[in-house]
Amino acid sequence: MISIKQMINDGFVEIRISQNLKPIYGAKISYSLDGNVWNPCSIFSYIDADKMLRCSFWEWNEAVIYGNVKFNGSGHPVYWNLYLNNLHKYTGDIKICIKVLTDEGITEYKTDVELLPCKTLYISDWNQYVLEKGWKIESGYLMFNGDEEVKALTIKPGISGRYKIYFGILYGIIHMRVSVSNEKIRYPFIAERNRPEFQDKYHKEILWKSVELDKNSAIEISPTPLSIREPEKWPFGSIHYIKIVPDEKKKENTGYVNPKWSDKTLALYFEPYSWAFLYNLEKKYEVKETMKLFREMGANEIHTQVIRFGSKALHYSRIAERHSKGAMMGDDGTFSPGPASMVRSLDILRETIDACSELGMVHYANSGLTNCYPGTDLEEKISRQHPEWRTGNILRYNVQETRQYAASIIGEFIEWGTHGVSIDCMRYPYYHTEEDLISLFMEIHNVINKMSGKRKIPLTVRIPAGDIVYYKVFETLAKQGIIQCVIPSNLLSRSPIFSLRPYIGWKDYGCRVFGIIDGWLTHLGSFSNSQISLYRYPSDIKYDIRRFFNEGADGIFVYQADGYCADPFTRTVLDWKNWK
Repeated sequence: MISIKQMINDGFVEIRISQNLKPIYGAKISYSLDGNVWNPCSIFSYIDADKMLRCSFWEWNEAVIYGNVKFNGSGHPVYWNLYLNNLHKYTGDIKICIKVLTDEGITEYKTDVELLPCKTLYISDWNQYVLEKGWKIESGYLMFNGDEEVKALTIKPGISGRYKIYFGILYGIIHMRVSVSNEKIRYPFIAERNRPEFQDKYHKEILWKSVELDKNSAIEISPTPLSIREPEKWPFGSIHYIKIVPDEKKKENTGYVNPKWSDKTLALYFEPYSWAFLYNLEKKYEVKETMKLFREMGANEIHTQVIRFGSKALHYSRIAERHSKGAMMGDDGTFSPGPASMVRSLDILRETIDACSELGMVHYANSGLTNCYPGTDLEEKISRQHPEWRTGNILRYNVQETRQYAASIIGEFIEWGTHGVSIDCMRYPYYHTEEDLISLFMEIHNVINKMSGKRKIPLTVRIPAGDIVYYKVFETLAKQGIIQCVIPSNLLSRSPIFSLRPYIGWKDYGCRVFGIIDGWLTHLGSFSNSQISLYRYPSDIKYDIRRFFNEGADGIFVYQADGYCADPFTRTVLDWKNWK
């Protein structure tokens, strides 16, 4: 049995195939205007982002190019993209033929469907808009030509109301910034190669967000600074069309929230070094813009990492040297002037504190426990002058001088006005003994007490999950009221899956316990100076948040939140208050 329904707002026709509960293994879907000439329907096997990301490129391309749909015994709705067959404005009857493969063979269905013009607006005539330097049109697709003086492309749809904005990508990736003039916030929008087979899927539609438009509103598109600097390695990609869909849902949050989760905290880790490396971060409005993006993601807390003890500082430290010149190779094997330029231009710690205060978020000044980056432009003088105080890249805390050095920098955080302090022991936890860690954190605790005056400055720590040394040390510190929050974590990826149960008892000491959403799904390896890791799927994130909350977590800490902000598939997933 076949059920067909036009989704007039979305530009789709939903097709459901039912074989009376019999297994379905495949289908061929085609259409005809006259009953004689038949053409394949451009079928989206899924419109759910998670399912689209997880399916193979062969499964996706077979459906969207040839109308061949793969089912593994279980049927599910599929979606005919009328625009790709140039039928989005069609009025009248159209013939559809569906051939279904079951264990009994092939069954053919033919039916007529009445189509009406879609309410969706498509923008694809780029010749109307490519008036600015730096852009080109190839085979009807919008592309960046590599010009360093490129200007943002401005597109005025000329419509009013609330709309969902999608970008149609013929093939490959997209690496850009996008904004709408009403909001004046630029969103990094990066859908790239960090998910298996994503690049090789044709005719993808990627949701940006819902926006309010008026007759004068403009959508603005530009390549990221990284794409301008490294167009071969990080290409802008190409845009087939912009799809603008009426959003009839109310702007207010209509999602279901478990009442037990309503007071949970979403803490986002902000790494200015990485943000400046990718997008530049040299002006106050850019800092505030970034914090607004994080606030929109649902953040209550922002943890801004401005140093890893033993490396140069990003804030205007009087104790550590500042990283105001030079450059270090990034995980992608390239160099960026962005971090040093940021440090010369502004004090990122002061600016993020001010922006968070204005936006109603709690700010934590964050330091990595240690990474000296020996032999690079990031190595700080304590490491250069006293190599005997470190093991490899690890600054050791078995001497009073290194403990006082670290504690003095924490004192600067409090002097600058941060609301809280956090220390990331995952960068890096090696070689430290129980005695060294206790001594270091007692030194830090004493500085916090001395510098905070009447203010209460909470201390959060991120520690290796399941580690005996770190468990013993920080359980002791939790009992003494020295730490106020703990985040058990892996080094960088989701695996191994671990439980918070050993740490939940620390809540009895007044120590909050957070679950972790780490930066990556898994790490593939290092290749020619590049680190390659895979991004997480939306369903992974939801699963882990539910799991941690069910175990008793007080909140969720998102490491490398910069990446989640830029990823259109995960930017809105972290805020459980918006889940449906």
